[in-house]
Amino acid sequence: MWISSFVVTLTEDIAHREAVIEALRSIPSFTVGDLPTPSRVPVVVEVDDSQQSRFWYDWVEQLPGVVKVDVAFVSCDENDRETMSLADAAEVESAR
Repeated sequence: MWISSFVVTLTEDIAHREAVIEALRSIPSFTVGDLPTPSRVPVVVEVDDSQQSRFWYDWVEQLPGVVKVDVAFVSCDENDRETMSLADAAEVESAR
Protein backbone atom coordinates (compact mmCIF):
# COMPACT_ATOMS: atom_id res chain seq x y z
CA MET A 1 0.00 0.00 0.00
CA TRP A 2 1.29 3.42 -0.98
CA ILE A 3 -0.15 6.42 0.89
CA SER A 4 0.48 9.99 -0.22
CA SER A 5 -0.82 13.25 1.16
CA PHE A 6 -1.16 16.23 -1.15
CA VAL A 7 -2.05 19.84 -0.48
CA VAL A 8 -3.81 21.15 -3.56
CA THR A 9 -3.74 24.93 -4.04
CA LEU A 10 -6.68 26.20 -6.08
CA THR A 11 -7.37 29.28 -8.15
CA GLU A 12 -9.55 32.09 -6.81
CA ASP A 13 -12.23 31.25 -9.39
CA ILE A 14 -15.11 29.74 -7.38
CA ALA A 15 -16.50 27.65 -10.26
CA HIS A 16 -13.09 26.07 -10.90
CA ARG A 17 -12.57 25.44 -7.18
CA GLU A 18 -15.92 23.68 -6.87
CA ALA A 19 -15.23 21.60 -9.98
CA VAL A 20 -11.82 20.50 -8.66
CA ILE A 21 -13.22 19.55 -5.25
CA GLU A 22 -16.02 17.57 -6.91
CA ALA A 23 -13.50 15.79 -9.16
CA LEU A 24 -11.27 14.93 -6.17
CA ARG A 25 -14.21 13.57 -4.20
CA SER A 26 -15.25 11.37 -7.13
CA ILE A 27 -12.06 9.26 -7.00
CA PRO A 28 -12.46 6.23 -4.68
CA SER A 29 -8.73 6.19 -3.79
CA PHE A 30 -8.93 9.78 -2.49
CA THR A 31 -9.96 11.10 0.89
CA VAL A 32 -10.56 14.86 0.77
CA GLY A 33 -10.03 16.54 4.12
CA ASP A 34 -11.76 19.52 5.66
CA LEU A 35 -11.15 22.75 3.83
CA PRO A 36 -9.26 25.02 6.24
CA THR A 37 -9.17 27.73 3.57
CA PRO A 38 -11.14 27.88 0.32
CA SER A 39 -8.00 27.73 -1.80
CA ARG A 40 -6.09 24.83 -0.13
CA VAL A 41 -7.42 21.27 -0.13
CA PRO A 42 -5.78 18.39 1.77
CA VAL A 43 -6.03 15.04 -0.03
CA VAL A 44 -4.90 11.57 1.03
CA VAL A 45 -4.33 9.05 -1.77
CA GLU A 46 -4.20 5.31 -1.02
CA VAL A 47 -3.03 3.17 -3.94
CA ASP A 48 -1.10 -0.03 -4.65
CA ASP A 49 2.23 1.42 -5.78
CA SER A 50 4.30 4.48 -6.60
CA GLN A 51 3.31 4.51 -10.27
CA GLN A 52 -0.35 4.90 -9.34
CA SER A 53 0.54 7.61 -6.85
CA ARG A 54 2.49 9.47 -9.53
CA PHE A 55 -0.39 9.05 -12.00
CA TRP A 56 -2.84 10.66 -9.56
CA TYR A 57 -0.40 13.44 -8.67
CA ASP A 58 -0.06 14.31 -12.36
CA TRP A 59 -3.84 13.99 -12.88
CA VAL A 60 -4.61 16.42 -10.04
CA GLU A 61 -1.93 18.83 -11.20
CA GLN A 62 -3.45 19.15 -14.68
CA LEU A 63 -7.02 19.88 -13.52
CA PRO A 64 -8.26 23.33 -14.56
CA GLY A 65 -8.29 25.46 -11.43
CA VAL A 66 -5.29 23.80 -9.76
CA VAL A 67 -2.44 26.24 -9.17
CA LYS A 68 -0.04 23.70 -7.65
CA VAL A 69 0.15 20.38 -5.80
CA ASP A 70 2.50 19.96 -2.84
CA VAL A 71 3.43 16.50 -1.57
CA ALA A 72 3.12 16.64 2.21
CA PHE A 73 3.67 12.98 3.09
CA VAL A 74 4.50 9.65 1.46
CA SER A 75 4.51 6.23 3.09
CA CYS A 76 4.71 2.69 1.77
CA ASP A 77 4.83 -0.89 3.06
CA GLU A 78 8.23 -2.49 3.62
CA ASN A 79 7.60 -4.80 0.64
CA ASP A 80 7.13 -1.73 -1.57
CA ARG A 81 10.37 -0.20 -0.31
CA GLU A 82 12.35 -3.21 -1.52
CA THR A 83 11.07 -2.81 -5.09
CA MET A 84 10.84 0.97 -5.44
CA SER A 85 13.03 2.86 -7.88
CA LEU A 86 15.61 5.43 -6.83
CA ALA A 87 13.24 8.21 -7.91
CA ASP A 88 10.50 6.78 -5.70
CA ALA A 89 12.90 6.52 -2.76
CA ALA A 90 13.89 10.16 -3.25
CA GLU A 91 10.21 11.15 -3.26
CA VAL A 92 9.63 9.36 0.04
CA GLU A 93 12.70 10.96 1.62
CA SER A 94 11.88 14.46 0.38
CA ALA A 95 8.37 14.27 1.86
CA ARG A 96 9.72 13.50 5.35
